[in-house]
Amino acid sequence: MRVRAMAAADRGSAAARLFGQAEMLAEQVDAVLQAAEQRLRNETEAGLRAALGDTAFESERAAGRRLTAEEALTIARDLV
Repeated sequence: MRVRAMAAADRGSAAARLFGQAEMLAEQVDAVLQAAEQRLRNETEAGLRAALGDTAFESERAAGRRLTAEEALTIARDLV
């Protein structure tokens, strides 16, 4: 997944923010992940936690949940 690649390329903070934004959006629409999607989500979280450490990951994820859609798009565009 691209988020894991971002974490490996020292862009883990931005990836964790986007991860938080994605979680928040999924919750807003009551999204239900299929088994494969849930596995990928869990693997991505584990990779980001490993790259950043638990404290930094939680901080960046929380920051991502507070982003506006425009801010999240800016971060995403800066990563590609």
